[in-house]
Amino acid sequence: MRVDIAGAGIIGLSIAWRLAQAGYDVTVRDAGKVAGQSSWAGAGMLTPAGEFREESRWTQLAIASLAEYGAFVEELTLMTGQEIDYRVCGTLELAMNDEERAALDRPRPEGIYMEEVTVAGARYFAPIPLTGVRAARWFPNEAQVDPRHVCAALVTACRALGVEIRENEPVRECAGPTVVASGAWASQIAGLEGAPRAFPVKGHLLGYHCKKESMPPIVRHGHHYALQRDNGFTIFGSDAQPDVWDATPEAERVAALAEAASALLPRLLQRPPDEVWAGLRPWSDAREPVVEKMEGRDTWLAYGHYRNGILLAPVTARLITESIVASLGKD
Repeated sequence: MRVDIAGAGIIGLSIAWRLAQAGYDVTVRDAGKVAGQSSWAGAGMLTPAGEFREESRWTQLAIASLAEYGAFVEELTLMTGQEIDYRVCGTLELAMNDEERAALDRPRPEGIYMEEVTVAGARYFAPIPLTGVRAARWFPNEAQVDPRHVCAALVTACRALGVEIRENEPVRECAGPTVVASGAWASQIAGLEGAPRAFPVKGHLLGYHCKKESMPPIVRHGHHYALQRDNGFTIFGSDAQPDVWDATPEAERVAALAEAASALLPRLLQRPPDEVWAGLRPWSDAREPVVEKMEGRDTWLAYGHYRNGILLAPVTARLITESIVASLGKD
């Protein structure tokens, strides 16, 4: 049985891989290049604690997806032989004033593990400026992954199972069983009346070529974060501009981010960034991921993951595949 997928980002490719493993004939179409939008731009933080502050269904799914990630990456690596930069590195979250400290101490959703560390003890985790830091919390289970590595491996895995991937071929409407995983562009597909509107949230990121292992964990302060790849490449982000479709970096916003990076990690990032880029995160009017079957139709929705598409790819693929198998049966 054939299933079409609109969108060749990490969500669409993960679903295609799982559906092909379940025996379906899968075609993936994308209006541009494979993983050419938010999956390419994403930093790759796997950090439920920083992204899900309230108890909800998606909070628990995010925690579950983090727990599944190691096996997800290992399976991809074994199948393709391709290296994926994935590390359980932990996250150090900082507070610079009493209000931020109180926010750190608010109850966390069930399943998020946090340790209090002293400001002096934070030296053990990262080269942070201790002047002005009032409190620090450590999240040892959080991780990071290079989404470009994951997407490249998914393409190889999908093609090995017979999945057809077509670039520069937008899906205009759903004909037959279809999964809509086209991110911010999902609402441009005809026939999705009643589904939450999809739209982009533009975000800038900075990249710095640093010494390998000069910042082992993720460092987070408010809506800013820094993480380091295995080769030392360090990413700092980010900002948010809802409903902006142009991914061209803007000089004023880049300058503001660079100033924040210098203030947070002066020993590491007190210089102009080596690389600058922006991505269009896929958000929706639902204000949570839209992962469901449309009533009365063989159309499945898988978009609106905002800053967490990389984190939620394994669990989204599992949920959509289970729903399709339950609805259509196995070949």
